[in-house]
Amino acid sequence: MMYAASSTSESFTKDKIDGIFGTNTARATRSLQSRWRLGTDSTVGGATFGRAARNPSYVGGSTASGKALTLQYNGDEHTFSIIRNPDGKYTFLDRQGDRRQAGYGYHSCG
Repeated sequence: MMYAASSTSESFTKDKIDGIFGTNTARATRSLQSRWRLGTDSTVGGATFGRAARNPSYVGGSTASGKALTLQYNGDEHTFSIIRNPDGKYTFLDRQGDRRQAGYGYHSCG
């Protein structure tokens, strides 16, 4: 499955996703931003998050603070579940099937 194409026409397949923000991630982010007609700076800021936020749909739970919530992200190339626990932490299943917490500053997709 191809997730994005880089500026050098390289395909990014699932096996290349390593959870590390490096040059491939920057190129894939710029490609996605270009496809979405956003500024192509490779930074996932307000505009990029805002566009991505259009895709999750409610599956179950409560939207109230302190309650569990399950969403499903429906992307152009893939779909996955996102779970918010009562502490407000979001988790997802990685490619090995292990539940990981989403966040910055650590490798959560490996």
